[in-house]
Amino acid sequence: MRKAVLFFGLAILCVPGSWARGQASLTIVSNKPERPVTGLPFSADMSVRTVQQLSNGTAITHEVKGRIYRSSQGVQRWEGTPVASDAATPQPGTLVWVVDLGQHTAVNWTTANKTAWMNHLPANGTAVVQFLPEPRVSGPPGQPALGPTDLTTTELGRQTQDTLLLLGKRVTGTIAAGKIGNEKPIVVTHDSWVSPELKLVVRELHQDPRVGNRILEISHIRREEPDAALFAAPADYVVQERPDVRTLAAGGAGTGAHAGDAGVPEAEAARIAEARKDTDPALKSEVAYQLAMEKEDLPDAQSLAEEAVKLEEERTVALDVKTIDSTAFAQMTALSRYWNTLGWVYYRQGKLKLAESYTKAAWSLDPRGYFGSHLGKIYEDEGRREDAIAIYRMALSAQKSPKEEEQIRGRLADLGVGSAEALPISVPTSLPSLRSATRRAELGDAVFDVLLTHGAAAAVAFVSGSAALQESAATPVQEVVHVSLPDSGPEKVVQRVQVRCAVDGMGGCTVQLLTAQEAKVPGRTVEKQ
Repeated sequence: MRKAVLFFGLAILCVPGSWARGQASLTIVSNKPERPVTGLPFSADMSVRTVQQLSNGTAITHEVKGRIYRSSQGVQRWEGTPVASDAATPQPGTLVWVVDLGQHTAVNWTTANKTAWMNHLPANGTAVVQFLPEPRVSGPPGQPALGPTDLTTTELGRQTQDTLLLLGKRVTGTIAAGKIGNEKPIVVTHDSWVSPELKLVVRELHQDPRVGNRILEISHIRREEPDAALFAAPADYVVQERPDVRTLAAGGAGTGAHAGDAGVPEAEAARIAEARKDTDPALKSEVAYQLAMEKEDLPDAQSLAEEAVKLEEERTVALDVKTIDSTAFAQMTALSRYWNTLGWVYYRQGKLKLAESYTKAAWSLDPRGYFGSHLGKIYEDEGRREDAIAIYRMALSAQKSPKEEEQIRGRLADLGVGSAEALPISVPTSLPSLRSATRRAELGDAVFDVLLTHGAAAAVAFVSGSAALQESAATPVQEVVHVSLPDSGPEKVVQRVQVRCAVDGMGGCTVQLLTAQEAKVPGRTVEKQ
């Protein structure tokens, strides 16, 4: 069935441009061939509104009004004009899209100029025009955005409009608490009312607390053949060809092109240019990671990832081991993600040694499931099967999503390890030089912060625990604690470690790195195990 907009999970790229700052998109879905809906012509009015409610009670509303047409051959015409909220805003004109799935073409133009653009669509895909598409939701630095999961469908019953029977359903999804820093679960809903007879979505309501609501309404539906002239560019327009539309989203899901005078290649270039201009390393890393996942523009991905790493490494220069707090550990989280992004870009380029260096450093600094998954894949490509199995098993002990765990177990199964148990991320290291000091039963345990950098001895600061270890353990810790530094930059790296000495003095002393889950970052204390 033809859908007016897309549901959860399909990324739409809207790039600011000449037509109402990215208020329309053409979304391409590859590997999903769809035949045109023939023999069911109609014309109708269309209205699309987005409403974003700010915390102070103010609502920001945007609206596009226009018309929709479909010929007996299944060719569709979408046209829309933004409703100006400010009389001083210049009118951008009306945008028109004509999509012919039978010919695999999409032509677009605006009434503001005399140029039309011919876009060639993939033969095995489909295309959807969308006015006021949902804003793109950013993910954590270096990661794709997370969408809702645990989708459920509820039937909403029947309604009648313009003599047409409509069937309604609601799709509800949830982003679990903590997935994106959210204290409580985020519920996203999508209501749709469909005419089975006309094979058309007539009304939609998409509600996402992160970005607001989007409402589509199609009304005054007339079931008659539209004028054939509506499905071609005006005679006095110049029609220019574009290259074949490329699918940008990972796994062939989809992409969107700004519907003014920028096509998909231009949209991607604008995305890269925006990230290059921005001083935020998180944006640079996010775009680089997406490009790497898409296997697109890898030289640009590399330069953006390198810029992100350089910026974040320079930010760590001011760290002092005596004043380590939650901000320092947040910097380590960011740095590890940017290292991982750069490592993944290098992997996509086939630069395995560089990829291993940065990905291993990311894993050592802040072990996460997808870091371990990346490192394991690198080891596989290097022919290091046992190392890959070991890191995958350690990744099972790291912070990870259910999908990441499924992927990790899938890799283990492919390597012939079908029922692997998780391995600990780190193991205790002996401190033989401290053994002589363990004669005193009160030594016990202590926690230290360690600050490491290039060309200098590690700086060690006592955090909590046995006062007897405060002085005696600092030098032994300094001698054995190391962290992977993938480059020769100025970065300083903070690690929190725990020293444990047997109270009877017979077992000696050990030191072990604490993961983010094991170290209580906000304070200078340690979680009791």
